[in-house]
Amino acid sequence: MLAALQRPQAPRPLTAAAWSAGRVGLASLRAAPARTPAWRPPRGTAVGSAAEPPEPPSELLLPELQALADAVEQLQADVTAVRNDVSELKTDLGNMRVGVSELKADFGNMKAGMENMKISRRSRMP
Repeated sequence: MLAALQRPQAPRPLTAAAWSAGRVGLASLRAAPARTPAWRPPRGTAVGSAAEPPEPPSELLLPELQALADAVEQLQADVTAVRNDVSELKTDLGNMRVGVSELKADFGNMKAGMENMKISRRSRMP
């Protein structure tokens, strides 16, 4: 019973093999099997040498790593949503600029029309 409580509760914990191989990405966290094999140094590496990779995380840290991976995934989704919003705002700003240009042209046309009316009034007056 006590051993069951001490096991990580994450659905797919990180494997020691993935950790030692340096593949601590979202894909390896998702595809990791439920059991974690014992870590062994690569062939030809002397025990205690400087080329030895870091120790794999303890089983107590695996749920925290899973939670961090989920948080990173959520942040990536949020960044994508913000990028889409910025793209829509840029499109809206472009449309507004076109609208302002059209308003300026209309205002210029009205101004020219008023000038024509003034000229035609002057020409009628003796």
